[in-house]
Amino acid sequence: MSSNTVKDAWFRSNTWNPEDQVLFEQKLSQSRTAYNKSQYMRLKGLALQESNNIEVREAGRQLFLRVLSEYPDHSAKALTYEELGRSYQRDGNIVFAEKYLRLGIEAQKEHPVYLTRCALLLSELIIESKQISKFNEIPDLLSEWGRNFRPLFNSDQFRFCVAFARCADVLHEKETAVLSATKALELAEIGEKPQFSRHKTIGLVHTDEKTLSKMRVIIQKYSKTKTV
Repeated sequence: MSSNTVKDAWFRSNTWNPEDQVLFEQKLSQSRTAYNKSQYMRLKGLALQESNNIEVREAGRQLFLRVLSEYPDHSAKALTYEELGRSYQRDGNIVFAEKYLRLGIEAQKEHPVYLTRCALLLSELIIESKQISKFNEIPDLLSEWGRNFRPLFNSDQFRFCVAFARCADVLHEKETAVLSATKALELAEIGEKPQFSRHKTIGLVHTDEKTLSKMRVIIQKYSKTKTV
């Protein structure tokens, strides 16, 4: 373990026993600026999300909420909302996940420099939770996210296309469904080939046969409709 790793453990480790908590608060009190304090809380909250213990993950969420309550003008507020949304979704709390992802979308309008995946995550959440009454929101959510975020990574483009295809299928928008599903399969064919020579693990498309099968079914369904 490097000296930097040991030095940073107080805000980067994924443990939260009484000793960790005391050390964290001591170190946090020594931080000079509000920005640094909010960042340390956010980073520790992120680290705690790596724990397999749901109580530790909840402690991490409480740190995210502290950032939002103690530093309401924090420039990375939208990212904090996104992290809350991701955490609640992981633990199966769809209502809270949706709440914080929507708040993240609004917060990003205040600080557009800090781009998030809130709109993409919300679209995926609506699809996965089968909230059919909200599917009409998804095209606008994804379109605005695509314009603002301008997804560079193949992995983001793949998720964007999959969400668009699944939504368009339910809304019976045949052309959009087929085009999006086709593009998703093209991106999947690239698979885990490095997109960037110097950063070979960034942007890789990780998927599964279930997702790819859904894309093929969409294409086949509307191809049959067209030929009838």
